[in-house]
Amino acid sequence: MKLPYDLSMKKTSVLVLGVLAFTAYPSTVRPALAGECTELAKKSVASETKVRYQQEKIKKGVDVIEMGGDAKESPVVNAEGTKVLVNGSQWSDKMPPTELYMKDLTNPADMGKRIKKPLLNIFVKGSFAPNGDVIACELEYRFGAIIKTTWDFFQTGEWEPRGYHSVISVYRDGEKLATYDAASFGLPKGTFLEHPRVSPDGKLMTFYTQSSKDVQGIYVYRFESGTTIKGPQTYYMGNHLYKHPTWGTRPGRKFPSIFFHEQGEIAETGEEIARIGYVDIDVVNGEVRFGEPVFVTGKDAKFGQFGSTYIYDKHPAYHSGLNMVFFHSKDGLTGKKGIGVISLDHPDHDPLFIKLSDEDEVKYTHAQHVDVSDRPDSPLYFVARVKGEKKARLLTIDFDRLAKLRKEFEN
Repeated sequence: MKLPYDLSMKKTSVLVLGVLAFTAYPSTVRPALAGECTELAKKSVASETKVRYQQEKIKKGVDVIEMGGDAKESPVVNAEGTKVLVNGSQWSDKMPPTELYMKDLTNPADMGKRIKKPLLNIFVKGSFAPNGDVIACELEYRFGAIIKTTWDFFQTGEWEPRGYHSVISVYRDGEKLATYDAASFGLPKGTFLEHPRVSPDGKLMTFYTQSSKDVQGIYVYRFESGTTIKGPQTYYMGNHLYKHPTWGTRPGRKFPSIFFHEQGEIAETGEEIARIGYVDIDVVNGEVRFGEPVFVTGKDAKFGQFGSTYIYDKHPAYHSGLNMVFFHSKDGLTGKKGIGVISLDHPDHDPLFIKLSDEDEVKYTHAQHVDVSDRPDSPLYFVARVKGEKKARLLTIDFDRLAKLRKEFEN
């Protein structure tokens, strides 16, 4: 997430800068350079390309889920579809989301509870284990981190946490049960561990790193033996710019697949691009084995070689009941984010790009970060904004409406 850098902040007191520093999260916040996007567009015709997907409007079945927390992003639902975790800020929509909120979806009146953590720590993302434990990507505060982060901001104009210790934490009923750091996985000190997800059977955990080109990519940790990617058994998908791994068990498969997005850039311009893929997993004699990656968007001749044409498909969520993959996409370099969907039953059909509104003609934009439960009739959960507003809301699309999308792929 990139936010504009307000030059008036130079007049802000060092005290406020310090508070912002420890509430920052590890997405780079770059200064908005004048004419930056315009200049990129001049360099690359691909920048002006609109999404080549069939447009599909959804009006009925879209609802807002009320819950506390500002600056909402990255909702994750549990396997049963009864609880949701959302990253957010307890202060303002203008502050980065450094907290985790959990809501009981069976109780509409529940506004969610903030998960307790040490005061100066940062929650980057969260998810559920099958037993209900919360698996958090957390930055633990270390002495001097606020000063280092603030000083770095003065030097670079970018908010990037410095001096924190990256861990994957396990929480239950407000108590931290376990912590895994880079050393737990045989990775170099200082490696940033991102996006942990536990497999449906609770035996495997996947995550990714991007701290160094030497260790970038997706990993799998097997809880049973404690063996890791750098231990006697190597559970490393390979040195690729694969991110945001999520589990999904496709029809006929004994073991789940890992869905992910590959991230890159347009050659010569630096424009960020991404496409969706998956890798099948097998466990043979206790060892995790990876199949060949299969790409389901941006894979055919009209897109050319990856990096030659603008495509932006990120953050996949596999729906087992529909055999479809939902993700968020963007309509050109300067376009708004919206929800895309592809059917694995019809791999040659173009994805659908969804335009959202509700029965009161309220239009939603900047939709992103989709998720589903493991139920075959799961609704779709995501964050979006009312058109013209900046406040992020948690929304859902009911299953009946999602099922109608499947019929569009049969045409």
